[in-house]
Amino acid sequence: MNNSRILRLPLRFIYKGKEYLGEVVGKVVPFNKYFTIRIPGENMLIIEALPCHEEKKYSWVMSSHHEFEYLVPYIGQEIEKYLV
Repeated sequence: MNNSRILRLPLRFIYKGKEYLGEVVGKVVPFNKYFTIRIPGENMLIIEALPCHEEKKYSWVMSSHHEFEYLVPYIGQEIEKYLV
């Protein structure tokens, strides 16, 4: 029996006056620490959730440099809203 669940989260936010639309995709049960972010017209981002000392909190990082790297903490906060 496969109890996996895929998170497909539409992503829409404004950061420093610019609107971003996209989608976050990641497996949440069992928890997969990698999430893919697709922003149309841009390269795909892959971010990693690293557990923090606080319960149910994560540090969000990218393994490679990307022009949207500065958005990773914000995107991670949006993902955390759906991780229960």
